[in-house]
Amino acid sequence: ATYGELRYREMAGQITELRHHPILQLPGGVKYEADFSHVEEGRTVITEVKGRNGKSSGTITQTWRNKWKQAQELYPQYEFRLIEK
Repeated sequence: ATYGELRYREMAGQITELRHHPILQLPGGVKYEADFSHVEEGRTVITEVKGRNGKSSGTITQTWRNKWKQAQELYPQYEFRLIEK
């Protein structure tokens, strides 16, 4: 999902509280900045859009993988979605 797609869904009433670049706090003062967050059916969804083979949005690095995994462990109440374009 891109921002435009999520914004359309928000305007249609399918999701609420759309945020661009939300920040999640990780241990040691480390911050994880996701691409988007929104609320869907009462649950917070964290979305990352990553390019394949270095194309499109951000690429997947080992640092990103570590933060992504840690965020999922620290915030089990959230749904995490990875979209590869």
